[in-house]
Amino acid sequence: MAEALAVISLVSAIVQFVDFGTKVLNRLDEFKSDINEVPKTFRSIKVQLPLIVDTLQRTQKQADAGHFNDATANALKPVVDGCLEQVKLLERILHKNVPAEKTSSWQRRLLAIKSLTHDDEVQQINSILEHYIHLLTFHQATSNSELPIRETPQLSTGSPVNLPQKPVFMVPFHRDDMFVGRAEILNEIKLKLNKQQRRAVLAGIGGVGKSQIAIEYCYRYKDEQPEGQVFWVHSSNIARFDEAYKAIGRKLKLPGLNDPDVNTLEIVMEWLSDDGNGPWLMVLDNADDKEVLFGANGQGSSRHSRQQGLSALVNYIPRSSIGSILVTTRDRRVGERLMNREKPVAVVPFEAEDAKQLLRNKLPRNSERDEAASMDLLETLNFLPLAITQAAAYISEEEVSLVHYLDLLRSGESDANDLLEQDYYDPGRDPEIQNSIFLTWQISFDQITKQKPRAAEILSLMAVLDRQAISDTLLRQEGERKVDFDTGIGTLKAFSLVSEEENGAVFTIHRLVQLSTRKWLELQRVLVEWQEKALTAVFANCPLNEDYENWVTWETISPHVQVVLEYVFGTENCQLQRANILHKASSYDEAQGRYGAAYKKVMEAQTIYQKLLGKEHPNTLRSINDLASVLYFQGKYEEAEEMVRQVLKLREKVLGKEHPDTLRSMNNLASVLYNQGKYEEAEEMYRQVLKLQEKVLGKEHPDTLMSINNLALVPDNQGKYEEAEEMHRQVLKLREKVVGKEHPDTLTSMNNLASVLDNQGKYEEAEEMVRQVLKLREKVLGKEHPDTLMSMNNLASILRSQGKYEETEEMHRQVLKQQEKVLGKEHPGTLTSMNNLAWVLDKQGKYEEAEEMVRQGLKLREKVLGKEHPDTLTSMNNLASVLDNQGKYEEAEELVRQGLKLREKVLGKEHPDTLTSMNNLASVLDNQGKYEEAEEMHRQVLKLREKVLGKEHPDTLTSMNNLASILKSQGGTRRPKRCTDEHR
Repeated sequence: MAEALAVISLVSAIVQFVDFGTKVLNRLDEFKSDINEVPKTFRSIKVQLPLIVDTLQRTQKQADAGHFNDATANALKPVVDGCLEQVKLLERILHKNVPAEKTSSWQRRLLAIKSLTHDDEVQQINSILEHYIHLLTFHQATSNSELPIRETPQLSTGSPVNLPQKPVFMVPFHRDDMFVGRAEILNEIKLKLNKQQRRAVLAGIGGVGKSQIAIEYCYRYKDEQPEGQVFWVHSSNIARFDEAYKAIGRKLKLPGLNDPDVNTLEIVMEWLSDDGNGPWLMVLDNADDKEVLFGANGQGSSRHSRQQGLSALVNYIPRSSIGSILVTTRDRRVGERLMNREKPVAVVPFEAEDAKQLLRNKLPRNSERDEAASMDLLETLNFLPLAITQAAAYISEEEVSLVHYLDLLRSGESDANDLLEQDYYDPGRDPEIQNSIFLTWQISFDQITKQKPRAAEILSLMAVLDRQAISDTLLRQEGERKVDFDTGIGTLKAFSLVSEEENGAVFTIHRLVQLSTRKWLELQRVLVEWQEKALTAVFANCPLNEDYENWVTWETISPHVQVVLEYVFGTENCQLQRANILHKASSYDEAQGRYGAAYKKVMEAQTIYQKLLGKEHPNTLRSINDLASVLYFQGKYEEAEEMVRQVLKLREKVLGKEHPDTLRSMNNLASVLYNQGKYEEAEEMYRQVLKLQEKVLGKEHPDTLMSINNLALVPDNQGKYEEAEEMHRQVLKLREKVVGKEHPDTLTSMNNLASVLDNQGKYEEAEEMVRQVLKLREKVLGKEHPDTLMSMNNLASILRSQGKYEETEEMHRQVLKQQEKVLGKEHPGTLTSMNNLAWVLDKQGKYEEAEEMVRQGLKLREKVLGKEHPDTLTSMNNLASVLDNQGKYEEAEELVRQGLKLREKVLGKEHPDTLTSMNNLASVLDNQGKYEEAEEMHRQVLKLREKVLGKEHPDTLTSMNNLASILKSQGGTRRPKRCTDEHR
C-alpha cells in the first residue's frame, strides 16, 4: 500500500507541475503576442519548460504502467517537487511583468524592459531547472522500461508544445568505444561549461589526447542533452575555420552562405548567439595559432585575416547563455586569453594505469602480456596516448612482439638515439615529448616504406598539403585502382597517422604527424621532391576556370592552393605549374570580387610566363588579358585600355582575328572604352565582336550572350530605352536557358533590365526585379561582393525615383561605406555611390552636406576618369543643381552652361543627359528672371524629350510641367524652379 501511495504522490506532483507549466507557457505566449517576441530574460525558460513537461509525462506513463517501485517513486518525487517550486517562483515573476489585457502598447514594452531587472533570479531558476533536466534525462536513459513512440506532448490546455526539430550533430569522427580514463578532465569540462562564461579550454602538448577528450565529451553531451546541437570547428587557420562555419550554416539552412569571407562567419555567429535557437556545444579544435585567433598585435586583424577581409577569429566566437564552447589548443597562453585569464584545463600524459589500459585495449586479445616490458614501453613513450596507439597499431599490423617493438625503438639509427636523449623543458611545448613521438613515428614511417610503399607515398603527399580536408582525389594517382588506394590509406589509419572524416573520402593528418613526416622526408632529402608532387596534384585538381559551377570545388581546394604557393621551386616545369595555379586562382579571386588578391596572383603568373615562354605565348597573352580585366574592375581604365590593346594586337597576330581568345580581348577593349564614355567606338567594336562570335561560337554561347548584354548597354545609355529593353530581355531569356536562373551572368542581365525599366519610369516593375536580383546576389555572391553592392545602389536609385528619400539615403550610405571598404575610395563605383548620396541629400534640403559631397566627388572623378567623362559631367550637373537650390544662381548658370557644352560635344545634342542639362539651364534662367530665354529653352527641351523619350516618360512630363508653370506665372509671383539632379 505504501508503494502505491508513493507512486500516487509522484503522479499527483507531476500533474500539478504540468498545470503550472501550462500557465507559465501561456503567459509567455501572451507576452510574445503583445511585443512580438519573448523578452530575452525568459527565452531559455521558454525552451526548457516544454522539455521538462515532456520528460515528466513520459515518467508519468511509466508510473501508470506500474514500472516504478517505492524506491524509484520516492527518489523522483523530490526532483518533481523541485521543478514545481522553481516554476511557481517563475509564475510569480511573470505575474509582475506580463501586461494586463487593456494595457497600452508602450506600457507593455515598458514591462518587457522592466523584466530585465529580474534577470538574475530567472537565470538562477534556469540553472536549477537545467540541473533537473539532466537528472531526469539521465533517469530516462538508464531506465529499463521501453515506451512506444508518442506524439508531440500536449499541455493540459490542449495546446501543442513546439519541440525542437532533430538536433544537428556535426562531429566528423566516430566515438572511440575503447576510450580510456580522463574522468576528472571530463567532469571539470562539465563544471566549467555550466558556469556563466560557458567556456572550457583543453591545453597540452600535441598528441596528448585533447581532441579525443573533446570527441568523447561531445557524445556524452549528446546523450545527456539530446535536444542540444553539437558543432565541430577546425580552427588551425582562417580557411578551415571559415569552411567549418559554412558547413554549419548549410546544415542549419541559414540564408546568405556563399560569401567566402566575413559574412558567413557573422551569420553563423549571430544565429548561435541567439538564445532562442536552443542549447548547443561547439568545439574549436586545434586553436593553436595566436595570430590567427587574436591578430598580429593581439588586438586588430591578423595578417591572414586581413588578406581575406576578416577580423581576428576571436570576434566570431559566439556567446550565449545556453551555448557552450570547448577549445583544444597546444598553447596554454591562447587558452588563458580565451578564458579571460582563467587557467585552462591542463591535459597531461596518462597515469600509468590508464596508459596500460589503453595499450591493452589497442593490442589484440591473444597478444602476450609482459607487464614489465609494457611499463618500459609506456615510459619510453612518455605515456602519450597518440604514441601508445601508434605503437599498438604497429605491433598488431606487423605481428611483432611488444619486446621487439621496444628494442626497435631503443636501438634505432644514431639520429633517432640522439633525439631520444635530448633534454627539453616547457610544459605544453615539450621538445622531448615531441621528439619521442617522432621516434615512434619514424619507426612506422620506415616500416611502412618497406612493406607498403604506396601508404608511405600517400603519407608523404599529405605532409606537404594543408593538413585538413585532404580529399582522396588529391591523393590518388592517375589510373590507380581503388583497392590499392584503400589498402594504402587503410595502413595509415591502422597506424593512427591519419583520420578519416565520416564521408570516407576526406582525410586529416595531425599537425605533429605532419611536422614529423616532413622532418622524415627532409632527413631522406626528398622533401622538395614531395613538394613538387603536391604542386602537381593541386594543379591537376584545380578547376579549369572560375565559372559559377566550379565555386564549391575552388572553396575546397583553396587551402591547399595557399600551401603549395608558399613553396619555392627551381625547375622550369614547376615554375610554370605554379604560374598556372596562380593564374587560375586569380580568376577565382576576381569572380569573388577580391580584386587586390587577383591582381597580385595574375601579375606574378604573367611575369613567370613572359620569362619562360616569351611575350607572344598564348599563356602570356591570356595572363595579360586577365591582368587588364582586373585593372578594369579596379576602375583603372586607362591602364586597362593600354594593356588590352597590347594583348589584342598580339592575339590577332599569333592566334588570328577570329580566335575565341582574340574576340574576348575585343570585347574587353569595348567594355573599357564604354566605361570611359567612348560610346561610339565601343558600340562599333561590340557589334563587330558579336557578329564574329555568332559565326565562330554560335548564338547561345556564353561569350556571345556577354556581347549581346554589353551591346544592349549602348542604346540604354543613348536613351534608346525600348531597343535596350528588347535586347536585355532577349539575353536574359537565353542566359536563363543556357546557364541557369541563379548564374551570376543571368543576374547581371536581370540587373541591367531593371535599370532600363527604371530609365523608362516603370518603377514598380524595376523595383520588383532589382529586389529579386539583390536577394539572389546576396545568396550566390555574398553581401559584400561588388555586384551585390551595385544592386543595392540600383535599388536605392529606384526608391529615390519614387520619392522615398529617407529609405534611399540610408541605403546609399550603407552602400558607400561597403564600397569604400571593398573597392577603395577612388573606385568609379564608389564615386557613383557618393554622387547618388549627394543627390538624395539635395532632394531633402540638406544642401551644405550635399554640396560638400558633390564637390568632392567631382574632384575625384576629374582625377580618376577625366574632365570630359560622362560621369564627371553628371557630377558637374549635380553641383550646379545644389548651387541653384541654395540661390547661388550665377555660379550655377556658369557651371550648367559649361556642362551643357561638354555634353553636346561628348554625348550629342539629343542624348537624355544633354536634355537634362538644357532643362537645368532653363530652370536657372527662370530663377534669375530671364523668362523669355527660359521659356524658349523649355519648349526646345520638351520637343526633344517627346521625340527621344516619348510623351509619357517622367522627364517629358517634368518638361511639360516646367513650361506650363512658366507660362502661367509670367508677370505674377513666381516660385523658384528646381534643377534636375542625376543619379550616376
